[in-house]
Amino acid sequence: MQIKFDQVSADYQLGPIRAKNIIDNVSLQIAPATFTAVIGQTGAGKTSLLKLINGILRPSSGSIQVGEFTLDHSANKATLNQVRSRVGMVFQFPENQLFAETVEADIAFGPKNFNFSAEEVDQSVYRSLERVGLDQSLLKRSPFSLSGGQQRRVALAGVLATKPDILVLDEPGAGLDARGKQEIFALIKKLNQQDRVTVLVVTHDMNDVAIYADHVLLLDQGKVVTYQETRAFFSDQDQLTEWNLELPDTLHLQRQIERRTGINFKQISLTQTELIDQLIEEKLL
Repeated sequence: MQIKFDQVSADYQLGPIRAKNIIDNVSLQIAPATFTAVIGQTGAGKTSLLKLINGILRPSSGSIQVGEFTLDHSANKATLNQVRSRVGMVFQFPENQLFAETVEADIAFGPKNFNFSAEEVDQSVYRSLERVGLDQSLLKRSPFSLSGGQQRRVALAGVLATKPDILVLDEPGAGLDARGKQEIFALIKKLNQQDRVTVLVVTHDMNDVAIYADHVLLLDQGKVVTYQETRAFFSDQDQLTEWNLELPDTLHLQRQIERRTGINFKQISLTQTELIDQLIEEKLL
């Protein structure tokens, strides 16, 4: 499903607190089956952008095309429900949203809410549990008896059970150790590559951006600064310096080697394998 923003602005309001134009005149087109890292400083509008795609937040002006659906200020409840059945949103620390007595009931909640048949609910529960790498023996257990990493997988399984075409995630690795974070991102990448799910992930970790994303969306004060392929993004040193962005570890190491040897490599290295290949080519290994 293609995502297209057409001059979209949006305000944020919670009770008496209101922030105008948290998203400010954004025009943007995201191709199907891509993996986009959404980055920017706190308050840049990253989470609000995800909420607009999911229909949780409505535009104050402009429109968003999500597949065949159009979201604007006047979008009705039926349209919003259809979009939410196709766009799965995973909030930061999603395990805090677990509520049911069993893992099975928690995962089944979404499909039941979207009027899946009993047979479809069962199939979705088992399939989504398998997709997140959890065993069926956990289905009758309380989700609160699981480890933090397992709880996050259960929360993700609950979103996947509705069979979304688009997955938007807000800091999915937050609070996890290095191994747990790597496992979650590897799982999301697998969904993107094998199931052709369109993915947008908010992250502050440039290593995650370099390793997993094929596009980077940089926001500042609700505006799009740039939307580029990942390699082009990290190749623009002036832009990285201007926005005070850290280099991924592998690229940082490459720059140190280039300074010490006086050799400029042919391209930037976004993975350890790429760096090793270039070191071999330059006869530095």
